[in-house]
Amino acid sequence: MSRSTIRTFIAGAAVAALLPLAGAPAGASTAGSAASITAGSHAAARPSDAAFQHPGVLVGNQQLAFLKGQLDAGAEPWKSAFADLQSSKFASLDWQPQPRATVECGSSSHPNNGCSDERDDAMAAYAHALQWVLTKDQRHAEKAIQIMDAWSGVIQEHTNSNAPLQTGWSGNNWSRAAELIRYSGAGWSAASIDRFSTMLRTVYVPLLTPGSPRKNGNWELIETDALMGIAVFLDDHDLFNQAATMWRNRLPAYIYLSSDGPLPVPPPNAGIDGQDAIVKYWQGQSTFVDGLSQETCRDFGHTGWGLEAAAQTAETARLQGLDLWSEGRERLVKALEFHAAYDNGASMPDWLCDGSVKTGLGPTVQIAFNEYHGREGIAMPQTEQFVGAHSPFGANYFIGWETLTHTSAPLAAGPAWVATSAHAAPALGAVSATAAQALDAGGMTADQRRRADQLISIFENSTTVIQYGYAENINDGRGVTAGRAGFTTNDGDALKVVRAYTAVSPDNPLARFIPELERLASSGSGDTSGLPESDYIAAWKQAADDPAFRQVQDDQVDQRYFSPAMSQADQLGLTGALARAELYDASIQHGNGSEYDALPALISRTNAKVGSPAGAGENAWLEAFFDVRIDDLNNPANGSTADEWRKSVDRVECLRRIAATGNHNLDGPLSVTAYGSGYTIS
Repeated sequence: MSRSTIRTFIAGAAVAALLPLAGAPAGASTAGSAASITAGSHAAARPSDAAFQHPGVLVGNQQLAFLKGQLDAGAEPWKSAFADLQSSKFASLDWQPQPRATVECGSSSHPNNGCSDERDDAMAAYAHALQWVLTKDQRHAEKAIQIMDAWSGVIQEHTNSNAPLQTGWSGNNWSRAAELIRYSGAGWSAASIDRFSTMLRTVYVPLLTPGSPRKNGNWELIETDALMGIAVFLDDHDLFNQAATMWRNRLPAYIYLSSDGPLPVPPPNAGIDGQDAIVKYWQGQSTFVDGLSQETCRDFGHTGWGLEAAAQTAETARLQGLDLWSEGRERLVKALEFHAAYDNGASMPDWLCDGSVKTGLGPTVQIAFNEYHGREGIAMPQTEQFVGAHSPFGANYFIGWETLTHTSAPLAAGPAWVATSAHAAPALGAVSATAAQALDAGGMTADQRRRADQLISIFENSTTVIQYGYAENINDGRGVTAGRAGFTTNDGDALKVVRAYTAVSPDNPLARFIPELERLASSGSGDTSGLPESDYIAAWKQAADDPAFRQVQDDQVDQRYFSPAMSQADQLGLTGALARAELYDASIQHGNGSEYDALPALISRTNAKVGSPAGAGENAWLEAFFDVRIDDLNNPANGSTADEWRKSVDRVECLRRIAATGNHNLDGPLSVTAYGSGYTIS
């Protein structure tokens, strides 16, 4: 029957209500008495006997397969981003390494005795490693090996005040380059690998593990990033866990949330406590708002480094099965949106850094933007604008060509297990490692989730059987609608499904449609003649026989609809399975964006009508939500959906009829009527 019509996504009201960018900040904390903060333990950890995934530092095989597919197809922005890499000075086959036994780096790299040489050589090694794995041109493998062997045979120490940060900058790219070369059949000898491993363990690790608790936060985050990459290359579980602990301790001390109390979390083991010390450490800033960073009032360049290092660490951790992304979700999303807004030209309020900041995030947003917006479906309009204005992103100290490596990069499969902290932020779109974990995150039992899915299947396809192979043009201006949740061709939904499928199964029948799907998504066109439509529909039906394709559809539903809806339910305090199922169904049909017709707006109008569920009572709130949603279906702001949506009111009435029976737990068996037909769900 009715198909989803609005498909821009946001992770709930918490992100939608990012603090105002001018005037007095709503809900801001002004320095006063510090709240008592107790650090929670983090249950998530890699099993001590779990094998590391290789290559698995920042990029993995699944991402590389996806990237190769985009380059083979000549797709943008990967084509231009790869050309940007190839034209870089670091990518030249004429590059010659400049190793030193002692690299001496003072403050701001003065003196600079080998500092830029080492950083540049590490970046060059990574540039050639990337070119090697993407082109299989042996010359690039040999150049990367030449550079790494040159340094591992010479360097003995880093000295002077910037030594720990220098070690972090260079260590990041050394571990990435080495990981790609070692695990791609490049011909790096065992003796050379052993010598390089010894270099990392004896020259780099000792300066990284202490951290830099009293320095500005970007230092310790960059050091953590390097330590985690080196740990993966060395297959060292203890170092990996130490890096994860450093990340978990430092990130809350780097990005402020109002839930921290009136003052930011003090940096760990730094002796920086109390109002005066913390305000001084935060560059004199005494008003604290969500997303503010410890270095915001220093400059956005260093702030961007800190945010990027946190994102890179989370990406490597996820490749190894540890989900740090979910733990940092609220802090990182709010920080990126906060800073990108000012980079995009928002007026500077007087309360922020005395009304003047040095903007310029640089190439520091792509990985986190890809995770939270691309994979999880969180609307990040300020970051999206920044990416559009400044990409392709090139090379900078420890950051290299992330438009290439992390534009639409698929969710890393990781190992068979995934560790997710009990202290993670609300699951706004993260895919759990197992169905049970996903269900637990949604506050529903397996049977309740199954019944909710079957109800939605009735509404969408008039059957309780999930229709992975459904595909047709229903003439709603959105092209072909296909799959279990109505993935459409005009808005990028179908494109993301096909990309994800191609990442795990490159030779699938839908892969050839990616260029045209990209064109349709970028233009918002419902024209399907260029596919052509009949061929695309036939290929979708053929792909639906593949369990991998069905799993991709399941994962997309979890990321785009189920998890955002469950996050909203958690924020509202809804406990009944029926109420949660209603939000899930609304998420499917209305989307989770910022539009008038989308789920967050429906919730806001319901709250305005009767108050919160805590005040009105869950059942009364749900009844009011039914009314608000039906009114929206009959009178949508998006006029192009009006005819189709008015026909779909009975999907809401069906759920209301279940509520009238008192079955708020979605207990089975369910006998329901929808659109004049009867169904039984066990």
